[in-house]
Amino acid sequence: MTAKFTTSLLLGIALMAVMPNEALAGGDYYSGAGSVKDYGGTPVPAPIPVPIYDPVWYFRGDVGLQFGDAPTFTETGMQFGELYHGYAASQTFGPNADALRSDFDSSVTYAVGVGYRWSDSFRTDITGEKIRDQSFRIQDTTRAALLHNNAPVLGFVETKYNDQLSTRGGAVLFNAYYDMPTHFGGFTPYVGGGLGFALVGVDRTNRTIEKAYDRSGPAKQEQFSSSSEAHDNQTKLAAMATVGATYHVSDVTELDLNYRYLYVDGVDASLLVNGHPSNIATDGTHDHQLRAGVRFNIQ
Repeated sequence: MTAKFTTSLLLGIALMAVMPNEALAGGDYYSGAGSVKDYGGTPVPAPIPVPIYDPVWYFRGDVGLQFGDAPTFTETGMQFGELYHGYAASQTFGPNADALRSDFDSSVTYAVGVGYRWSDSFRTDITGEKIRDQSFRIQDTTRAALLHNNAPVLGFVETKYNDQLSTRGGAVLFNAYYDMPTHFGGFTPYVGGGLGFALVGVDRTNRTIEKAYDRSGPAKQEQFSSSSEAHDNQTKLAAMATVGATYHVSDVTELDLNYRYLYVDGVDASLLVNGHPSNIATDGTHDHQLRAGVRFNIQ
């Protein structure tokens, strides 16, 4: 009995010597070498890598010089020579083609906006800006032969007319840009486009003076004048295309240099001139802009 007990005790001691220092707790835990699945444990899947993007909001401000050809405009409906008290021109007439003039000088443009960077290569923003003021004028003095009671008489009709149309306003554009993956000396080139609308205030005034100089007998003069004006606010299509480059100053500040083409649809204005409805319609403007700006990023 003693020999069997002694033999069992020696076998137990030898078994404990070859086991790891950490005992199995209830057979559920093992921290030694070997695969977990070899010991009945449940494998835990490795975490799936999640792409990390860096979207940011940004504010922007831009200033630049804009220039372009003067838009053309047309007038329909003006009619002169219909005097009163029996006097009239030998035939009615409208303004001469060379009486149509426009003022369209180079000017400064400025804009502000807010945007969002969706990825390293794509961003969008909304901008508001001042568009070019314009001025159109029809101004001339015209003479025609004189009629009295539909019969020619010695004398003439002199008509002076001055019609002015002016516009002013601003545009709101929704823009998208693609930032190219290439870099040149710290500059990142980009291209972009935008679509929106322009809010245009339109003012038109007309002053017309017609005089009949009757020389058939004692000098006689009859004068007739008219004046009218119209004011309107119009919403017009606006669109832009741009190419430029961004210089990264810091995580917060970026410089933006760009060329931009801006299109704004034309306007029209109607009023009565000598009792006849007259309409002036302008073509759309095509502006070329050289701009510089700053973007401020907000993480």
